[in-house]
Amino acid sequence: TIRALFKKDIKDTGKNANVLILLLLPVFFCVLYNLLDFGGEVLPPEFVLQLSVLMSLCLIPTSFLASIIAEEKEKNTLRTLTLSGVTGGEFLCSKALVTFLYMQGVNLVIFFVTGQPVDRLLWFFVCTTLTSVCMIFVGAFAGLLSKDQMSTSMIVVPFMLVFLIPPMFSGANDVLGTIAKF
Repeated sequence: TIRALFKKDIKDTGKNANVLILLLLPVFFCVLYNLLDFGGEVLPPEFVLQLSVLMSLCLIPTSFLASIIAEEKEKNTLRTLTLSGVTGGEFLCSKALVTFLYMQGVNLVIFFVTGQPVDRLLWFFVCTTLTSVCMIFVGAFAGLLSKDQMSTSMIVVPFMLVFLIPPMFSGANDVLGTIAKF
């Protein structure tokens, strides 16, 4: 059942322009950060990697997953799926797997765009996987709370701000650095 749902979700997400934009935003900003020039100074590749992956880890699981769950609720396909014997766990597992797959693909692109050495790829993959799993739970929770796709942003933005802002500015302030550790 999960395999069939997974295939359906891959096809559905490929047709949704909003979802595709969410996937492209971290890559776009990664390329943009690599092109920024501050009077002959460029951002260090590790910093660009950190910012871009942080955006990916906060944006994709929360907005992407919440949006595709809300889309199913909005189209009433969730009701049809549950009437056909699909359990809630199978439904969420399928959505989480699709989100994880896309997120790791985006993170892989970011890794290579920033020019990181290939010998760090395994460690990078392990770190992003562990963080992805935690953020997928947040996205699933936000998706279950939202009534439709429009309401997901009202629920997701506070989550994204809490998880994105402190780590992004942790180097600028000791208080934000302490908060970011949590």
